[in-house]
Amino acid sequence: MTALPTPSLPDDIDALKALLLEKEQRIHLLEEQLRLLKHQRFGHRSEKSDRQGELFNEAEIDEAADAASAEAPPSPLPTRPRSRAQAAAGRAAAGAHRARYE
Repeated sequence: MTALPTPSLPDDIDALKALLLEKEQRIHLLEEQLRLLKHQRFGHRSEKSDRQGELFNEAEIDEAADAASAEAPPSPLPTRPRSRAQAAAGRAAAGAHRARYE
């Protein structure tokens, strides 16, 4: 492990104390930021988002969709004539010997 380059330190005791105080304040600030970020990421409310209330509005969404569909008349399905090939490709009629149930 290599030592970090150190800036030249002053020989004055008061200057050294001021430098030490400045470094301690910086360390305290960084520790506080780290604690806050850990709390935001792993804390009690970390799984909640700002838009979480919108995730479970299924009842309101369903009611709005039902109201919209009740107001609009159902549109008829488009019908087109079947060609002979389409009619022949369908299910064949059951034989006359088979009973028909409805």
